[in-house]
Amino acid sequence: MEEITVNLNTNIQDLIAAQVNKILSKRADKLIGQPLHKMVKDELNKIKPTKIVVPDVGVTATIKDRLHKSFKSTLFISKISRQCMLIGPAGTGKTTLASQVAYALKLPFAAISCSAGMSEAHLTGRMLFNGEYVQSEFVDIYENGGVFLFDEIDAADPNTLLVINSALANGYMNLVNRPKKPKAIRHKNTIIIVSGNTYGQGSNQYHGRNYLDAAFLDRFAVTKIEVNYDEDLERELCSENEEQFQLMNEFHQIRKRVKRYELNRIVSTRVIVESVRQLKAGMSQYEILNRFVAGWTEDEIKKANVNLTQI
Repeated sequence: MEEITVNLNTNIQDLIAAQVNKILSKRADKLIGQPLHKMVKDELNKIKPTKIVVPDVGVTATIKDRLHKSFKSTLFISKISRQCMLIGPAGTGKTTLASQVAYALKLPFAAISCSAGMSEAHLTGRMLFNGEYVQSEFVDIYENGGVFLFDEIDAADPNTLLVINSALANGYMNLVNRPKKPKAIRHKNTIIIVSGNTYGQGSNQYHGRNYLDAAFLDRFAVTKIEVNYDEDLERELCSENEEQFQLMNEFHQIRKRVKRYELNRIVSTRVIVESVRQLKAGMSQYEILNRFVAGWTEDEIKKANVNLTQI
């Protein structure tokens, strides 16, 4: 399998386009009898694994998985600013993006899902009844370097956001439960990534999402990255044969109509990948789509034009 070296200044789309152009430059008789999407998939497979070269750092890592279209910008911002905010719908691959940044930079990775139940001790560590301090994963990465992801940041308790904000702003963090060393100093290779479904202004679609503090949002004023669905990635993951391609394409069409009619429904990459997995296991497209729209109103199904015809 061919290996491509990608510098951060290289346009990954240009590399993909070059592979596709190889297909289209073949004689017409070579295309006849073979689905074009399969030929494109075969060519794209030739550019994996991808070698990521980070300038000025001297780090080179090979990632075998297909990279999300937002990977380049996420890696670039994370490297420059040591923090970023990933914003996008559910199931777009934000957690995977953060872990791939850590892998590309050869740094440890850890994550926590934010919620109203997440306490300050989850971040700063806790003290046992005998006075022993138990260090959190966040403190470990904060002091020793790595990538830490705060997932679902727009669902976090306001008090814990103050801890994160202080850690970002001051370059140190106070640890009241660690009396022998009450101050944690941020390591130069510590990257803090937060992700959420909203821009911190609440949401009618994602319930329980809070309005985020203006001071907190200001920390990410120029490090926000929109992470949308990567349909090229979905095509590669979900089109090994014509049947899978048809199911994936059906979901893509549903997604377009959901957006057009502003339906309060989500057609995520996670849904498509799981549906194709069920298709491989022997489930029919009819069964999968019927389960997918369970709970939808008749009007929503009609507007999304979901194909519920049994084949």
